[in-house]
Amino acid sequence: MSEKQIDEGHEISKISAIENFEESQESIVDINKIHPVEEKQIPSSTHTEVIQPNQQAINPQPNETSKCFNPDYFDEFGRPKYEDVIQFENQLRAEIEQSSPLISDKLQIDYLINEFKESNFINSVLEITQKYKYIRTVRRDGNCFYRAFMFRLFEELSQKKNSKLHNDVVKVVEESKSLCEKNGYQWMVFEDFYNMFISEWKFVFQLDPLNSAEYM
Repeated sequence: MSEKQIDEGHEISKISAIENFEESQESIVDINKIHPVEEKQIPSSTHTEVIQPNQQAINPQPNETSKCFNPDYFDEFGRPKYEDVIQFENQLRAEIEQSSPLISDKLQIDYLINEFKESNFINSVLEITQKYKYIRTVRRDGNCFYRAFMFRLFEELSQKKNSKLHNDVVKVVEESKSLCEKNGYQWMVFEDFYNMFISEWKFVFQLDPLNSAEYM
């Protein structure tokens, strides 16, 4: 086969390939004609929105509901007035102090039976009554355990003048000072409590047991 015939064959192949490509392009469906794409316009300049603080959250405004409250007892936001809250707290505190002293006088042990007669603890109470004749009540304000413990400790010291008890407690309290400081507490934080306890403990120890009732 001559070079001329080879060149002619290549030309025919090229023409055939071009025709097939054009036919395939004509058969392709233009998707944009079926689902036209909307062109989005991009603004020429970028606009930055400045967000202002919520003034209503900072300075709440009265709402319609708050207008229904009695202005003698509530402010314009429907909140109880500060003076009324303080007055209520003082009144409640006075009622508690009147009805429940910090430490009561000695009471007959029957008081405990009457209080727990319908309780699940009645069997334990009856067992206590076999060992003790008297009881003291303590105001139930969250500090009742500590108050009861400390009062009985001082009462025991004032009645029996036990030198060993006195010295042992002083030793424990004095050692607690370095223990507190070692664990990060500054002396000024517990100085008043420490000094007051040591002072009162030594004072009670020197009281006459017959005259200690007025202090206890």
